[in-house]
Amino acid sequence: MMRTFAFRYRSAGHWVEIFRDYYGPIHSAFAKLGADRGAALEADLLSLLRSLDEGGADGLVAPGEYLEIVITK
Repeated sequence: MMRTFAFRYRSAGHWVEIFRDYYGPIHSAFAKLGADRGAALEADLLSLLRSLDEGGADGLVAPGEYLEIVITK
């Protein structure tokens, strides 16, 4: 079953800050890219998040779909 999780952060910039500092894959990507390419990645992420934002002035609310699988015996 497809589900949606609403990522809620103060802003798109706040999302990038948290994920860059604490989420392994994003943290690693920024660490390996260097300053110029890291800035380009940040700009792309900000653009994406702003295009998905449903929260408006109240902060970032960006939907993320995931697949829920339930196994029963």
